[in-house]
Amino acid sequence: MNDAKQNHEANDHNHSTLVNQLLVLVLNDDPEFLSFYKEHLEKENGMAIFESDNQPKAMELFYQLYPDYVIINVNLIAEDGIHVLDGLVQLCQDNHVPILISLDKDDLELRHACIALADDVISSRVEPVELVTRVIRNLKKRNRILDQILIDPMTGINNYKSLQQEIEHQLNDLKRSHEPFSMVYVQVDDLPDVQETYGYAIGHQLVKELGKFIQNSIRPSDSLYRFHREGFVLVLPKTVKEDAMKLLYRLIERFAKLRFQTTAGEICGTFSARVLDFMDPLQTVEQCLTLMPFPKDQAVADRKACVMDGTADFTSITLRKLKVGIIDDDRLIREMLKHQLEDIADQDFEIEIRAYPDGEEFFNDPWHRQNERFLLIIDRIMPKMDGLEVLQKIRTQYDRRRYLCMMLTSRDSEEEISMAIQRGANDYMIKPFSIKELRARIRRLIRGTR
Repeated sequence: MNDAKQNHEANDHNHSTLVNQLLVLVLNDDPEFLSFYKEHLEKENGMAIFESDNQPKAMELFYQLYPDYVIINVNLIAEDGIHVLDGLVQLCQDNHVPILISLDKDDLELRHACIALADDVISSRVEPVELVTRVIRNLKKRNRILDQILIDPMTGINNYKSLQQEIEHQLNDLKRSHEPFSMVYVQVDDLPDVQETYGYAIGHQLVKELGKFIQNSIRPSDSLYRFHREGFVLVLPKTVKEDAMKLLYRLIERFAKLRFQTTAGEICGTFSARVLDFMDPLQTVEQCLTLMPFPKDQAVADRKACVMDGTADFTSITLRKLKVGIIDDDRLIREMLKHQLEDIADQDFEIEIRAYPDGEEFFNDPWHRQNERFLLIIDRIMPKMDGLEVLQKIRTQYDRRRYLCMMLTSRDSEEEISMAIQRGANDYMIKPFSIKELRARIRRLIRGTR
């Protein structure tokens, strides 16, 4: 098992060095043939060449490497018939990977059969310049196709380009509604061990089954996307982290009970998830995507059928935010408080202040629904909706942990103060009040949000 993980880490390292390098899979058993392609495609044009001398091994390499191009030496198939390539050809066609077949004999029937399967057929005596020209032409054609599609051909799930578009849509919606969205990174547990035991093809089947399972288990408004080789990203609009984590716990439990039929028999698996919620519309698509995968320094043993809170990994290095809402029908008091409280937060907080003449205007502004910490300074007596009604609504219809409420009242009576506390006020001030005392009390309340 340790060997499998070490091999997997080595493969990941190798892959990271080839991210921007074109990968060419060569099906061949002729050293001279391979040397020719290595010389003119690898050394002269920077492509990476990987060789297999049989179709089963070539298909394993396909699932392992996801090549950009496949070259086949016809000598391997002339005796057994071209039908032996059906599996590899189908895999290439499904994934828009060009196939080039090299012929070293003038067999018209074989040539016609090759033309029916391949994107290009050349002579084994082709000039290097023509070879490179044809390969690059087919790769450009492939890139044009990939630029147009939004589905990952390996899994049938939305692809990375589609994910980028969806995140941009969610960030734009966040600017308008102030309602957070969550994203979840999911990945099959112990995939290197599955690949080591059963092969890359069955490992890929398990990844594909996970994608299909999640796709069939989510709301119409939710969406799933392929993310890198082994994982997926689930986008949950207007969903806070806590609700997303509850969903993933249920899905993990259900998936663990499933069994899948493969060429190696029945297998099962588990997956783990990393959940983040996003509430800052100023974040970029790239920043959101960077946060998604499991941390590289996290032990694999810690990721077994579990749900991780990924938000904590990046909130600690960003400013905590505090929204201050002033709800008072006296314009002078609103302006005075806005001015006096601009610097109330210390360096650990980024503060935003908004003022409202009554409770109805406050609740009509989507700003108050953001998944942030709020400090509300509420006047007791107001038209339309008074302070006690505002308190009642906050404490009964919202997450009370996120809203600190301070009541301002001109009624200096134990009964009035008791009523405010019972309705959910964290503190109260009697008008007229000292600005110095008000700031001291607010700072005391803020310290409770750390």
